[in-house]
Amino acid sequence: MFGPDDLYFLDKRLVPGLTTKEEVRAVLGDAAARIRRYPDKMEFATWFVMDPGLMLLGAPCERGMFYFARQTLAGVDCRFAAKFESVIRQLCHDSFGPNSETLHKGTAAERTQWKNKVSKATLKVEPPEVFYVDVTHPKTMREHSKHFGKPPKGLE
Repeated sequence: MFGPDDLYFLDKRLVPGLTTKEEVRAVLGDAAARIRRYPDKMEFATWFVMDPGLMLLGAPCERGMFYFARQTLAGVDCRFAAKFESVIRQLCHDSFGPNSETLHKGTAAERTQWKNKVSKATLKVEPPEVFYVDVTHPKTMREHSKHFGKPPKGLE
């Protein structure tokens, strides 16, 4: 569907830079009723959803953060149980290609990052319980970050 310089995705229904708020709401289904907004303005919004109902290769997403610049999805951050790390890592490898870079930020987190001209994906491991996959469209994410700054306490 996408070439090597196109957008990255984990779930083809959630493509940063393309998917709209209404499309994300449709993907969430019943879980959309549990969206917490921080804040929700025309220019930007962050949606926080516990147990969003997203499944990737049989791995249930425990928590989802959806970042929007105006009406367009800027980024998705999903948290999974550590036991699904190999499944999601293989999905990243298959979706984003074999070229990746391992980054070490701080003492607790190892991050694997894939990127191309228009987007990037980061898999962050925080042993032993959980890991996170973050897929962003830097152009719209920069616009979001410029307005929002850091997330509210408790959502970091």
